[in-house]
Amino acid sequence: MYARVVTFNLKPDSWDDALDALDAITERIGAFPGLKSWTNIGNRETGKGLTVAVYESKDAMEAVTSQVDEILSGFGQYFSAPPTIDVGDVLAHIDNA
Repeated sequence: MYARVVTFNLKPDSWDDALDALDAITERIGAFPGLKSWTNIGNRETGKGLTVAVYESKDAMEAVTSQVDEILSGFGQYFSAPPTIDVGDVLAHIDNA
């Protein structure tokens, strides 16, 4: 498995609009081939957030990277700074779903 982690900071006044935009793209992200899980975490008080996407393989992640980049660029209006992106092998993963 392979993962992409995006760390971001939302503008304090854009939280609700960002959540609406996130709801609008959730189904699209869920349809990515090879996506095993996707979690978006945020703290309203600090504006800090984290998205973790786990894929079956590095190839599966790379196959949708352009779509992810497009989505991130659309969220630029809500960010107070550019997000940081880290990728790498999943060393451990538990899915109790």
